[in-house]
Amino acid sequence: MKKEFTAAILEKKRKIVIKKIKVPKLEKNQVLVKIIYSGICGSQYFEYFGYRGKDIYLPHGLGHEASGIIVEKHRSLKKFKKGDRVILSWLKNKDQGSKKIILNDSDKRSINFGPITTFSNYSLVSSNRVFLKPPAMSMIEAVFYGCAIPTGAGMVLNQSKVKVNDNILLIGIGGIGYVVLRTLLKLKVKKITIVENDKTKINYIKKILFNKNYNLIYLNNISKVKKNEFDICFETSGNIKILEKSLSFINDKGKVLFASHPKFGEKISLNPHELIKGKQIFGSWGGNSKLNKDITKIFKFFDNKSIFNKNLLNIVKLKDLKFIFEKNNSKIRNVISFGKK
Repeated sequence: MKKEFTAAILEKKRKIVIKKIKVPKLEKNQVLVKIIYSGICGSQYFEYFGYRGKDIYLPHGLGHEASGIIVEKHRSLKKFKKGDRVILSWLKNKDQGSKKIILNDSDKRSINFGPITTFSNYSLVSSNRVFLKPPAMSMIEAVFYGCAIPTGAGMVLNQSKVKVNDNILLIGIGGIGYVVLRTLLKLKVKKITIVENDKTKINYIKKILFNKNYNLIYLNNISKVKKNEFDICFETSGNIKILEKSLSFINDKGKVLFASHPKFGEKISLNPHELIKGKQIFGSWGGNSKLNKDITKIFKFFDNKSIFNKNLLNIVKLKDLKFIFEKNNSKIRNVISFGKK
């Protein structure tokens, strides 16, 4: 059995250290997974910069979407076996999970790892956060089925009730926004306006879609968006001021769906008259996805093909984390690679 692994630990705001972590005897509903790739989601930026308020779990591990291979499991688990290729996600299934996972580092300090962390070459994970990977899915694509894809696709497929002729506004092209766009295009939605002020991201999108006859409108500033124009607005920017404005962009029968992560303590100020007229606004918790069925369902929706072209990804090593957090990166998603599959 693996005796230790290497993990990124958040010691305090803006301080990450790389530590050796001792692997204990596995307890009920726990699996040990060799991590192949881990995504770096916006949530981890918020943890790193302290944007979620006081962090009561410090010091703790990081990460909540990954792909990997099961190397050990508790004897009570029948649904998994050693060698299974799996997806790790913060979204949990209805199975009973393990108790809180607290492990010791090489200095014998207690480190909080919760039910799932993924910024490590191995991870001890609660079994209710582990899902079998479809055989045809690549390991790097599998990462995004832990968060970005079920959230973005779920916002469209599970929540929006979008129609082909709807006039759509998409604000923000990060990982989730990109998946929203690909889902809308797969549904052949005809009118899509994209707002993104990062020209590099827009150029990546155009490069990926260059040989497709899509009628997309690109705007680089929210001030250019027409009011009362759209049937549905998907807001993924994480900017509280833009989220507040989003209701003004939809018509009186329209709806806003958002998957933003505003900073701790920020409040949304809305004009109640917009709501009285019939406009609606909804938050999204993982796109209302149930991964036991939706991983396969969404992958099939995308014709069992990858949608995250490598040109969209910034692939890094664990040692590069601080640099990645501190540097503004224009790729759609940062991904940590842990080497051989």
